[in-house]
Amino acid sequence: SSVYGKGSTFTIMLPQKIVAGDDVLARVKDPENKGVILYEPEAEHAKTIVHALENLGVPCQWVDLQSRLFEELLVRKYPYVFVAHSALEGTLQMAEKMELDSKIVSMADYGTTVENPKVRLVFLPVHSMVIANVLNDVSDYSGREAAEEFRFVAPDANILIVDDINTNLIVARGLMVPFKMRIDVCKSGKDAIAMVQETRYDIIFMDHMMPEMDGIEATEKIRALESSDNYYQDVPIIALTANAVSGMKEMFLKNGMNDFLAKPIETVKLNAALEKWLPAEKKKPWTEAEKYTATAIPRQKDLVIEGINIKEGLIMTGGSVENYVDILTSFSKDGRQKPAELEDALARGDLDSYAIFVHALKSASASIGATALSSKARDLEDAGKRDDRLFVNVNHKPFITDLEEIVTRIDAALEEYQGGGTVLTDIENIRQDLADLKDALDEMEVQASDQIMRKITARRWEKSLTETFRKIAEHIILSDFDEAAGLIDVLLEKK
Repeated sequence: SSVYGKGSTFTIMLPQKIVAGDDVLARVKDPENKGVILYEPEAEHAKTIVHALENLGVPCQWVDLQSRLFEELLVRKYPYVFVAHSALEGTLQMAEKMELDSKIVSMADYGTTVENPKVRLVFLPVHSMVIANVLNDVSDYSGREAAEEFRFVAPDANILIVDDINTNLIVARGLMVPFKMRIDVCKSGKDAIAMVQETRYDIIFMDHMMPEMDGIEATEKIRALESSDNYYQDVPIIALTANAVSGMKEMFLKNGMNDFLAKPIETVKLNAALEKWLPAEKKKPWTEAEKYTATAIPRQKDLVIEGINIKEGLIMTGGSVENYVDILTSFSKDGRQKPAELEDALARGDLDSYAIFVHALKSASASIGATALSSKARDLEDAGKRDDRLFVNVNHKPFITDLEEIVTRIDAALEEYQGGGTVLTDIENIRQDLADLKDALDEMEVQASDQIMRKITARRWEKSLTETFRKIAEHIILSDFDEAAGLIDVLLEKK
């Protein structure tokens, strides 16, 4: 496919065969007898699922209108009906009237629950292994977590995430929440060194490029600390980097780190890293009782933001719409703060610092699905590293303009998404929620705190309350529970 003046994209399909072993990750038994009708109004989602079904050898019919779904089921029998969660109730009613014996599979955002025992629930994005497990009727299949990502929980494990940008901290922490670990975060290498002397962490996830002290220097200083049992020399330190190029892993290993994860973090690779580096005694089998359930928040409208691939952003941040909204909110704040840091570094002629600051925006932009903005940040980072002042001077202003436009669109889209109805000006209806939130913080129950916070911020508040709730949420993210509790007390004292 070509666009004149921009270039061409060449796509090559390479058929592959298994040459050894019988341990196939995704294979459907008798695929020709397990036809699927798929109702998914989002074309990009549908293409992925149809492609997966075709690769598994399963006959598939895709429809993008609910009326067409009903028409198809009237004239043809399908063993499986895959439906977007928004159409589940209508499909169930229709199936009852038609006395269908098809197995119904609901595709929903992560954290959704379904009470009907006849419905199989899978979380978006839906992958081949999940589809194969559903069609094979694997008895211990409990959703995406058990089959593909969250094979264990580790409630006694202590994790530290170090990154200088809030958006990246929220993304990483959100991806790790379902593992039930105790998660601390901090925003600098200096803080990380102080925190590891107060708490014994089982794994430290260390961002590579940070201002003042980068991840390699912080790792070197941690390794130089002394303890009677060599803890500081043995604690696993995993680099987080948006520069996953050839030779990076060797460089990290040479400088005292144990492994690395590329940003944006892929959940499967995160799971593999936790599986490898967490102590065996800290891991417990995943069970249905451990299932992470997010607070149900009604969705007013679908998110649409020019310049951002929402589906890509959801994939990069774990699949939860509510978590993605939190990440967009954080990116908006970072997007307003970072230009001043870039301008200052540029004015001082400090291209090394400039590269570090724009690097953070590169990975954060990629995480939310702003691929074009991320690409421009990458070009500026590369120019900063090679001391190409001409390129930086020419392209800095257009990049800042694009960033400001994205932030403006995010703010407008979130206001529309979360808006509708009356702007609330007092907290009378959420006093109990705030009290419950304070209790959760006192008990350091991070997951419960997140859920209550999302319930509160799903409403439309006047400006000062919105800002207060944003500060509370930020304190929770950074594990500053005392500060968050203090702001809650101030709110509760108001009449």
